[in-house]
Amino acid sequence: MGLLSPNITERANAFFSVHGIPVGPKLWGHGSDSVVASGLAHHEMGVDSKENLALARQYQSALFDAGLAWLSGPVEFGGSDFSRSEVEQFRSIASNFTTIDASVFMIGQQIIAPAILAYGSGSQKKKYLRDLYRGSLIGCQLFSEPDAGSDLASLRCRAQKVEGGWQITGQKVWSSGAHWSDFGELLARTNEDLNLRHRGLTMFLINMKASEVTVRPLRQMNGNSHFNHVFIDNLFVDDSEVLGPIGNGWDVANASLKSERDLNPADAGLFLDISNRLLELSQTLGPQSSIMRQELAGVITREKIAVWMRDSLKVSGTNVSGVSSSIMKLYESRSVWKIAQLAAQILGPRIVADSGAWGTYAWSDLLLGAHSQRIAGGTDEIQLNIIGERGLGLPREPR
Repeated sequence: MGLLSPNITERANAFFSVHGIPVGPKLWGHGSDSVVASGLAHHEMGVDSKENLALARQYQSALFDAGLAWLSGPVEFGGSDFSRSEVEQFRSIASNFTTIDASVFMIGQQIIAPAILAYGSGSQKKKYLRDLYRGSLIGCQLFSEPDAGSDLASLRCRAQKVEGGWQITGQKVWSSGAHWSDFGELLARTNEDLNLRHRGLTMFLINMKASEVTVRPLRQMNGNSHFNHVFIDNLFVDDSEVLGPIGNGWDVANASLKSERDLNPADAGLFLDISNRLLELSQTLGPQSSIMRQELAGVITREKIAVWMRDSLKVSGTNVSGVSSSIMKLYESRSVWKIAQLAAQILGPRIVADSGAWGTYAWSDLLLGAHSQRIAGGTDEIQLNIIGERGLGLPREPR
């Protein structure tokens, strides 16, 4: 971790002493038995969610005022410019406390903000970055479409140049948190020549509260409705809201996609220490077969490998390190799927029939939600293509 900073320790402990609750012993059978966090949990767009959103904004504002919201960001835009060891030190302290759920800001802060920082104009950085980390703004991605998911370059949402800006019409799908968002990062086609594919796309920052934008929730098989279908009907977007050069939207999109793939699923507000919970489940339900014990050992082994692999890829300096985000995203999505399958084997019918027993049916959320990790941020198949073609130099897949 490097040298510890007394300043970080003092600031973090001072903040969490007011805004956090110390984490006590995690005892089987006590407290919530959920294995998924807010990103995959059941929640409705009703009064309770609005109240939770207000609490999240208050918490995020306090975190920002304490200088602890954007740990590694540049000071001029509200960051703290912490070193990597200082960031790890802060996270270590934060893990000892339970706080208000502020994952509603994750997409804007962890996925959109890096693209704005890399490609945004000076005015865009001032307009969005500080407020994203203060909690005043919530952002969402508007990339995928009903007929343009894995093949994102085939999208049909159009942006037509008009005086002073652009008129945008189209639809987007699988937009997480769009129902709460203030603005969206939208990828649209600005050149009608479909042969241009990637080169005919431009990125925009749009007002999600505009009357020309309609958001409809999509109900998933686990009951969650944080995904949305978004319809844009002749929305005017000022020239000042073009993110990056016109026709360079694909590079901007990749900046956001890389940030999304770099996210650890636990940090993204998706899962709650599922490997250890799986071990507890196995121990509680009694002895397992030798094959099952080997599978459980494999879960812990994969978790350790993920940590070492992430660190190794950061310093390898090879072509493969250039696709490290895809490697880690693919590895971790498969690890989550293996845990879900193993939990189903251990539980049997108890994972699909709610008997009220603590720590059993709760795993159904993971089993039903694990599929999304093989799709979000680019499907497993897309990651394999990226690794093979860009990292290993293999021939392109026939089209």
